[in-house]
Amino acid sequence: MTTPTFPKLILTLALALATVLGGNLFAQEDGDAKRDNPGPTLAPEKNGRFTVPDGNAKELFAFIDKIKRERVRTVQELVEKINAAVAATKKIRAIEGVAVDDEIKAIREQLGALSAGMRYMPTAKQERDALLKELADDKRPVIARLVDGENLRTRVSSARTATKAQLETLRDDVLDFVKGGEIDGTSYQLAALTARAMNAHPEMAADFYETAAAIMKKSDNADIQKAADKMLGSARRLKLPGNFMELKGNTADGEAFDWAAYRGKVVLVDFWASWCGPCRAEIPNMKAALEKYGEKGFAIVGINLDNTKAAYDNYVKSGGISWVSLMSDKEEERGWNNPLAVYYGVNAIPTAILVDKEGKVVSMSARGPELERQLDELLGPAGDGDSDGNEGEDK
Repeated sequence: MTTPTFPKLILTLALALATVLGGNLFAQEDGDAKRDNPGPTLAPEKNGRFTVPDGNAKELFAFIDKIKRERVRTVQELVEKINAAVAATKKIRAIEGVAVDDEIKAIREQLGALSAGMRYMPTAKQERDALLKELADDKRPVIARLVDGENLRTRVSSARTATKAQLETLRDDVLDFVKGGEIDGTSYQLAALTARAMNAHPEMAADFYETAAAIMKKSDNADIQKAADKMLGSARRLKLPGNFMELKGNTADGEAFDWAAYRGKVVLVDFWASWCGPCRAEIPNMKAALEKYGEKGFAIVGINLDNTKAAYDNYVKSGGISWVSLMSDKEEERGWNNPLAVYYGVNAIPTAILVDKEGKVVSMSARGPELERQLDELLGPAGDGDSDGNEGEDK
C-alpha cells in the first residue's frame, strides 16, 4: 500500500501531515537506511557533510532543515545525521537570551532526532529520558505542556496491545491535552496517532476522529483545518461497513458520474494512481475478476489520484484499463486532494472497497484472493452462469 510520504512506507496520516505541519523527518530516513543496512547499532563518526556550523538560531535551524532533506543510504550516515541535528539543537538552546519559541522548537527537534536514533544509537534513549527529566523540572507552562505531550506520545506508541478500557483512558487523556492548549501540529499529530491505535475498535476510532476534528476546526492554522477534514473523512470511512457508500463527481473524461446506474451490480470502488506500485500490481487481479464475474453483475469504479490527466491517460492506454475512473478537472483537486479521497479520509492506496447490489459496503479490503472470495459469495462461483441477467460494466 502506498502513502503520500517518502518512500513507500505505510505511515499514518499523522506522519504524512507532519511534514506539512513542521514535523520531524528523521523517521522517514530511518526506514530508508534500515532497508539498506539493518545491522547493529553504531557510534557516530565525523563527517564534513554533517559538521555543525557556528551561528545564531536562525542559521542553526536552517542547517537542521538542510540535513533533514539530505538522503542517507546507510545506518552510519543516519547516525551521523541524527547526532548533528542533536548537536545543533543544543547549540541553539545554549544561546544566551534565546527566544522561547526558538527554545521550544529546538527541544522538539532534539526529541524527534533522539527518538529516531533509539533503534541504532546505544545512548539515544538514555539521552532522551534525561532530557525529559530535565524539562520536567522546568516550571514554565509551555515546557510542561511539551513534556506532557511527549509522555502521551510514548503511551500512544505502545497502545496497539492496549485493552479497550486502557484505550478509553488514553483517549480521554489525549482529548484533555488537545483541549488544554494551542491547537498546533503536535496536538493534531498526537490525536491522529491515537485514532490509529484504535483500529481494532472502529466505532471508538470513528467517534474519536469526529471529536478531535471538531477541536481541530477551531485552529487558526489553515493546514490543521484541512487536516481536520481528513479526520472527518476517516470517521466516515470507518463507518462504511454495512452502510451506503456515496459517490459523486465527474469521470476522467469529464462526464457526470451516475452512481445510481450501478445499483443491482456488485462494485469494486478502487482508490488508485498510476504512480502507485501496489495499485498497478493489483490491476491484473481486477481484470481477471472482471472477466470471470462481469456477466454475473460485477463492475469496477476507480477513484484516480494521479496529479495530472496526462499521467492517468497514459497509464489507462498502456495498461488496457476499461473501467471508468472519477477524477476532478480542477488541478487543485487532483492527487490526494481528490474530493472523494478527502471525503473518505483516504491516506493510503490502493484502498479497495466492495459494495453490494444495494450500494452497501461489504468489504474494506477487497484485494487479491479476498476479492474473488467475496464475489463467489455475492454472485456465485464463476462459470455457473449469469445469476441475475445483469451484464458487467465495461467502460
